[in-house]
Amino acid sequence: MPLPARYNDFWSCEVILVRLSALLALGALCGTAVYAQNQPLPPELQRRAYVRRVSGGVTLTVPVLTQFVTGFDYFARQTPPLEASVESTSRRSWAGGGLVLQFTVTERTAINLGALLRRAEFTSERTEIAGVDNPNTLIDDRVRTDIRESVRLRYLDFPIIVRYYTRGHHQRGDRWFFQAGPNFRSVRRLRNNIKTTAQDGTVTESNTPLPPYVRRVTGITAGFGAQVIDPVGVRVIPEVRYTRWLDPQFNLFGVQSRRDHVEVMISFTF
Repeated sequence: MPLPARYNDFWSCEVILVRLSALLALGALCGTAVYAQNQPLPPELQRRAYVRRVSGGVTLTVPVLTQFVTGFDYFARQTPPLEASVESTSRRSWAGGGLVLQFTVTERTAINLGALLRRAEFTSERTEIAGVDNPNTLIDDRVRTDIRESVRLRYLDFPIIVRYYTRGHHQRGDRWFFQAGPNFRSVRRLRNNIKTTAQDGTVTESNTPLPPYVRRVTGITAGFGAQVIDPVGVRVIPEVRYTRWLDPQFNLFGVQSRRDHVEVMISFTF
């Protein structure tokens, strides 16, 4: 079933404002970071940094919920006569991951950039009954078609996060942090398989058409976490993030993208 027109307009006013705000904020923060890193540290801070000026590493992320809202749905129309029902399920992808890069800005703030890859999959089994039943016949004169559709894809997320630490970067010990910032998601490697069973039992398979979707969406991410330093100097960073996507990338019959996303993450940085 096609997306409403408002979901097809990616360049909506709301998204444009969020993007401009994010770009302006990123430019200002990057300028501040460059200026701050070029300034000499006070004597009392010229010692080991527990949050480094520049650090990078890898991240493992586990979603708390599935990427799609699925279940049972029903549709009917009179002209031309059609009844349709669908039962959909979403397969949980237990893990994703990617790379992170962080720049300190002030003694307690930093900019964290990420590139995270996730897999997602859903399956829908739809039954369509077309036509009108003739009450004068013993059989059902309507035409029934069963359609099973399986969709697999990958999400690529680019979060731009500002972190505030509860301790200065040069203070000893573990620390908590709070974070927030824009997030940008795109769909990659979309694969589709459609198996259609006609009323006479004939089965056909196809990989087209692809379901309608929005290729790119914008969201707002917030969360909290901690930084722990192990004996060899590796920064271990567990965290929890919540993202609210401004638009659903999929809005199909019986399947919608989940706009509220919660995930648990752990990073290892150097």
